[in-house]
Amino acid sequence: MRRSFTFWMLMVFTCLSFCQSKFTEAPRKVPLPPANNRDAHVREMFANSQVRAVRIDLEAGESTATAQHDRDFVIVSIGDSDFEFIGPVNSVPMSMHDSEVQVLKGHWPHRVHNKSQRALHLVEIEVARGIVPERAVCGLNAPSCRESRFAYNEHDRYTTGTLFETPTIKLAKVEIDPQSDMPEHGHPGDHVMIALTDASLTSTEVGGASKDFNGHPGDAMWLAGGMVHSLANHGAQKASFLTIDCK
Repeated sequence: MRRSFTFWMLMVFTCLSFCQSKFTEAPRKVPLPPANNRDAHVREMFANSQVRAVRIDLEAGESTATAQHDRDFVIVSIGDSDFEFIGPVNSVPMSMHDSEVQVLKGHWPHRVHNKSQRALHLVEIEVARGIVPERAVCGLNAPSCRESRFAYNEHDRYTTGTLFETPTIKLAKVEIDPQSDMPEHGHPGDHVMIALTDASLTSTEVGGASKDFNGHPGDAMWLAGGMVHSLANHGAQKASFLTIDCK
């Protein structure tokens, strides 16, 4: 388990293992506040009543503007990173490996400063209902998660496992071999896909339409819930991505 830093207004949790999880109550629609689009280093990918997904790109030594961060959020590092969250009264140094995930509590205004000599790339998913990491079902500060699925046959070659689950979201990592499929599976709630590698995927709903996701590391896509779909990797390399299911 990587070291976590806890301050009076901020708790950081590190996700390192797969886990068992179950869905709970239906989501309550809570509108997010308007985004601050004045920061050239922060690009909003999408926002709705449940989540906001932004991409943070900083060259060596650069910083974002200070943002309020009223809600809990997930940070995903695209590439190895060495940076710092700087608030009005304290700061939190962060060192993350490529594809590592951290959960941070909200209600802590801060800016992001890149301490390394290379470019910093982060994906931030802010959750309207909060994440409540202190009440994790598994992962984070709870027992390790155990839910995982895999298949290696003529058509389906994939692995998936839950990294953590809380009362509001469940985060899993999925890998699909090149020119292979992940068979039909359900998502009761809406969910986010975050690419960790170059990905050329097609999501096909049972009895519905198909939707392509052609992305690079750090790209994200929003998918409506209440559906069963399959995923096909059309690329020449293994597709690795995270899914965040909203409850």
